[in-house]
Parts: sequence; structure tokens; C-alpha cells
Amino acid sequence: MNPYSYPDTELRFNLRLIKEGRGWLRYGVDFPVAQASCYPESNTARGEYFRPGKSSSGPLAILVHGWGDHSVLPLRLLARALLREGIASFLLYLPFHSSRLPPVVRKRLPRLTPEEWFCGYQISVTDIRRIVDWATSTGVAERGQIAVIGLSLGGFISSIAMGVDERISAGVSLLTGGNSAKIMQLGSAGAF
Repeated sequence: MNPYSYPDTELRFNLRLIKEGRGWLRYGVDFPVAQASCYPESNTARGEYFRPGKSSSGPLAILVHGWGDHSVLPLRLLARALLREGIASFLLYLPFHSSRLPPVVRKRLPRLTPEEWFCGYQISVTDIRRIVDWATSTGVAERGQIAVIGLSLGGFISSIAMGVDERISAGVSLLTGGNSAKIMQLGSAGAF
């Protein structure tokens, strides 16, 4: 049994324009998850879609943040840089993001049960795969034009998504490791 497979259901992506700049558009997006999660609060995926204004089709980078909300900021900056190169991006908020975390889980972070960790990974990977479904079915991107870029925890999740979905043709993992911020702060490598 593949924990990252999901039933073929209708794609219901809701896009709302947040901001329009010179030559680009930024949308807030939400869509139902493909599989019910451990907690109902996580059953709606959220994110941001950055699109070059001139074209509705082209390469797409799916950006996957790390632990906590603070790691979304560098990926927003990366999305702006990708726009200048004519590349659209979709910044996915993981189930570990505050906008999707149930209050009962938020109180005891990062002490999740093994089942909650597994559920979070499962939902995250299937959310990425649903973004690929949406992008290929709407013409946002074609097969072979989709990449994932994961930061820290997002690098782990992106690697799994690349391993199970052949439609993702490239990927980059940034700072993928176990608590790299703490290692740099407290470890001897930080001195260098």
C-alpha cells in the first residue's frame, strides 16, 4: 500500500487575487486535501500562487517551507526572483504551518506523536501531488516543467514527493537536515 496515493477526486482549487505588480500576479489559494487528515483543521490546504502576468503557462516551481511560519519568508523572496525569470511558483503551507495546525497540536509543538508526524508527511506529499494535478490539468505547467524546492523540513517532504511522482522533473533541497539552525547556533561548525 502506497501511503502517498489518493483517490481521483474533483480538483477544487479556489484562487483569489491578493496583489498585482508590474508583470506578475499573486493569488491566495485553498483546496481540499486528497485524504482526510488526523484533524479537520488540516483538511484544507492553503498556499500562494505567483504567476508571471504575461503568460498563463510555463515552468512551475512548488515551494515547500520548513518547520514553522518563519521559513515562508525566504520562499516568498525566492518566488519574486523566479517571477523575474518568467517562472511561476506555488508556495504550499504545510500542515505544520499555523494556518493549518489544530489548537490541540499547537500547544505541544514540536512534540508530535509518530502518527501525527506520519499524517503530516502524508498530507504534505499528497498536497504537492494535487498541486501537480491542478497545474497539468489547467495548463499552468506541462509535464516536465514542474520542480519542487524544499527548505529544511520541506526538503524532506519534497524528496518524498519527487520519489513517488514522476511528473516532478527536478528538485532542490535547501538546508535539509535535522534542526540545522540549532546545529549552526550551538555546534562547533558555527565558529567557521
